[in-house]
Amino acid sequence: MSKTPNKNNDTIWSPMVKIAALVCALVLIASIALAVVAKTGVFRRNTVVMTVGDSEISALEFNHGYYSALNDFYSQYYYYASMIGFDTSTSLKSQTCYFDSSMSWYEYFVNQTKIQLEEVYLLYNKAMDSGFEMTEESKKNFDESISAIEKAAEDADMKVNEYLRSVYGPNITMDDYKEFVTRRLISADYYEQYMDGLEYADDKIEAYYKEHTSQFDIVDYYEYKAKADTTNNKSAEEVANAIKDAANAGVDSFIEAIKAYENADTFKAETYLKEDATYNEDDDTSKWLFEDGRKNGDVTVIKTKATSASSSDTFTVICFVERGRETYQLATMRHILFTVEELTDDNGNSIKNDDGEIQTDDAEKKAAAEKLLKEWKDGEATEKSFGALVKDNSDDEGSVNNEGLYEDFDKNTMVSEITDWIWAEGRKTGDCEIVKTSYGYHIVYFIGYGDEKWNADVVSTLKGEDYEAYLKDLRETYKMSFNDKGLSQVG
Repeated sequence: MSKTPNKNNDTIWSPMVKIAALVCALVLIASIALAVVAKTGVFRRNTVVMTVGDSEISALEFNHGYYSALNDFYSQYYYYASMIGFDTSTSLKSQTCYFDSSMSWYEYFVNQTKIQLEEVYLLYNKAMDSGFEMTEESKKNFDESISAIEKAAEDADMKVNEYLRSVYGPNITMDDYKEFVTRRLISADYYEQYMDGLEYADDKIEAYYKEHTSQFDIVDYYEYKAKADTTNNKSAEEVANAIKDAANAGVDSFIEAIKAYENADTFKAETYLKEDATYNEDDDTSKWLFEDGRKNGDVTVIKTKATSASSSDTFTVICFVERGRETYQLATMRHILFTVEELTDDNGNSIKNDDGEIQTDDAEKKAAAEKLLKEWKDGEATEKSFGALVKDNSDDEGSVNNEGLYEDFDKNTMVSEITDWIWAEGRKTGDCEIVKTSYGYHIVYFIGYGDEKWNADVVSTLKGEDYEAYLKDLRETYKMSFNDKGLSQVG
């Protein structure tokens, strides 16, 4: 699912450029690219836009990176394009960037391309100096990428080079594309090798956690927004303070205190319980909850001043329950998705029944999922045999080329139905069932659990810090320079 862009982010890649993902994704959005790529202009292959170490990046390659960034961004966020002022029908140079009003969208994507290509070439240069070679898996991805480009060109009734130019601008050829993709894949492989080689002893992980507990802990608490008590002529502030005063004997007394201001017959304490909250340094409630020494049953009143959206101050009573690290284990699974779709007529209109309800192929997809699951169970019924079924059956484009694999994900990654199934009590390796979600029918194969969430988060943070330090060192070895004049041939 697409997410609305975060205006606080200054880059769409963090911490590592998603090089391989870009390579695979580009061929899927040709129709978008055709709408935004300029169709005129001649590139000079000898115009150098960037240098990283001894490597020179031509306007042709920079343009490839520019449209890679642009197309990837648009493919993720085109639903929100109008919301963020991103219009592909007019020049990006004349549009103000949603993330930074001091620049245009064109300048934003030029900057992102500069960041991306520097990282690509830092890693690529180091890989070449180390005698590193592309992995077999990336060689396979490379071949599939080329085949996908060729098929996309055929589907568009275009020659391959013509198709590439419609996506990346004038002058690019298949040989150029192969060269650019090769460098990206090698740099991605080298990145993976570097990151996989970072290991940390348990005592270092524990020490880092203790130094940054707020970064990794979660908190459970009760929250009650006080309302004025007109019957007893009490303002919202007075009600909030009365609840605080009454809640002097722990959590149970807090619940009884707020219950006094609600309908006792329908009152449910869990309505006010907030679980697994993370630290937010800009939030007063969060800062109070994460203060050192906070204990079960502590209560406070948080005042929020009136804003243009709220005509009066608000008063929220907070009761602390507990704080700790996330100790559940990350999970790994494979799945096959059968997407349920609306039925349409020859004109593309939704088909409805006599009651006006839109009809879908739900029954058909459910039957298909049940049939495939039975075939698998009647066969070898192994993880390997399950993975072999994915490519020809799954509608999940994010995992179809990876045998349906999702590794080391947490409880916030998947839709709730899959999350509930994965972390159900008694779940064991090899379990395989159909799970229905809003997307359709998933045949889910459970592989197993991994590190505890807090541990994985600490390791990920340590790796991120070490990688940034590594890039800093590489920047000293492979200096980057930029030729602004070369931008006249970009975009």
